[in-house]
Amino acid sequence: MKNDAPPTVKQVYAIAAALCKDAGEEFPRDRGAASELIRKLRAEPPTTPAE
Repeated sequence: MKNDAPPTVKQVYAIAAALCKDAGEEFPRDRGAASELIRKLRAEPPTTPAE
């Protein structure tokens, strides 16, 4: 394993799925849903994690 190599596609999908779950959003089923979710998440102010 090369620790300094870019993340794999599988790793990127896993990160995205975890972020969707944390945001309370469903992982998008297609490109249109993905675009809509991106617009929605970019428009919302970031939330502070509960302590």
